[in-house]
Amino acid sequence: MKADLARNVLKKNIADPLGISIEKAALGIHRVLNAQMAEGIRAVSVRQGVDQREFALMPLGGAGGLHATALAAELKMTKIVVPRIPGVLAAAGLLAAPIEHEVSTAFSVRLLAWLLRNSIMRWFNSISPHRN
Repeated sequence: MKADLARNVLKKNIADPLGISIEKAALGIHRVLNAQMAEGIRAVSVRQGVDQREFALMPLGGAGGLHATALAAELKMTKIVVPRIPGVLAAAGLLAAPIEHEVSTAFSVRLLAWLLRNSIMRWFNSISPHRN
C-alpha cells in the first residue's frame, strides 16, 4: 500500500468533511471494523449455541493481531492465542472451506401479500441456478 495515497484519500473523503484529524478518522474506521467483526463472532457463537467468553480468541490473517485485544475486550474474552503464521493459517482455512455462492439484490414492490409473494418468486426464479 502507498501510505501517502492512503492518507490523502482518508483526509479528503473522511477527515476533512467531518472536521477531524486523519488519525481520528483512521481510529474511527478501526473501531467500526472491530464492531463489525465482533458482531460476526457473536452471530456465529449464538447460532452454534456457544458462549464465546468460554473460548480463546484466535485472530487470523496478516492483520488479525491488530484487532485481537479490542475484539477480546468487546466480546469479554480473557484469552488470545495468536498463531505463529496467522496469514498462512487463514489461507489454509480458505482453501479447506466448502465453496459457497451468495446472491443478493434489492427490488421495490407494493406490499400487497399476493404481489409480494409473486414478485419474490419471479425474482428468485430469475437468479436461481436451479431454475425449473
